[in-house]
Amino acid sequence: MTGDTYNISGKNVVGVAKDHATVHIGDGTDSKVMAAFAEVVTQIREVRSLVHDDADAGTALDEALPILENAGPTQTPKVTRALNRIKEIAVALGAVGAALLDAVNNVLQLLGVL
Repeated sequence: MTGDTYNISGKNVVGVAKDHATVHIGDGTDSKVMAAFAEVVTQIREVRSLVHDDADAGTALDEALPILENAGPTQTPKVTRALNRIKEIAVALGAVGAALLDAVNNVLQLLGVL
């Protein structure tokens, strides 16, 4: 589903979730998406051990890890935000973050975001 979500009670609109999007990949790529998420998690753990002196990067990696560990073969705003934040960190880290950047781009591509 893409677009706004309306919560209606009787004749009254009681809530609107703007730009709510959840896309389920149902064309047989679920296992590819899950494997790609697993690679991102592996790369986050590797990079995390290398950036112990960078508090901002470490915190962002720590916050994204549980979101991406529990992600399914769906694209949600929360997962997309976490992936984009990790992508920013990977780019900033240069060669150290190259494998992480490749893994994140792979997931984003499989989800149709990139």
